[in-house]
This record gives sequence, C-alpha cells and structure tokens, in this order.
Amino acid sequence: MSREVHACAVGDDLRRALATMATFRVRRLPVLAADGALLGILSLDDVALHAHEQVAGELGDVLHIDVARTLAAICEHATPVLAR
Repeated sequence: MSREVHACAVGDDLRRALATMATFRVRRLPVLAADGALLGILSLDDVALHAHEQVAGELGDVLHIDVARTLAAICEHATPVLAR
C-alpha cells in the first residue's frame, strides 16, 4: 500500500493511466469524476484482460506490450540487490 493516492480522471486516456501506474509503481488507480467523487477502480488486471494482441483499434486501446512494460516498471527493484 502506498502512502500517497494516485488517481486518474474518468476521461483520461488509458495509456496515461498506465504511465501513472508505472511511474508510481501501483497496480490500481481510483477513477475520479470532475468533482473528485470516486467512480471506480482501474486495475492493471482489468487492462490486461482487455488489451489487444497486436493491433490496437480505437484511440486509447492498449496492446499486450503496453501492459507488460507497465508491469515491468511496477515490479522493478529500486536498487539492485547484491548477493554476498
């Protein structure tokens, strides 16, 4: 659980939401209305289930590679762990 809450707006592009997830290393984002009301939660799992294999359709659709890159960024260690 993170200390800060990072969210996306209801009209945000899906790739922007993935960028927020990657930057702040979170798997879920609250989706907020213009007045700040909570409308739902966007999870990386939800995005993965609706991603396209090769060719995105409408603007804002994401590909499997977009999901994989986001997950890699979330899982990346902040500093290398060295074995002694």
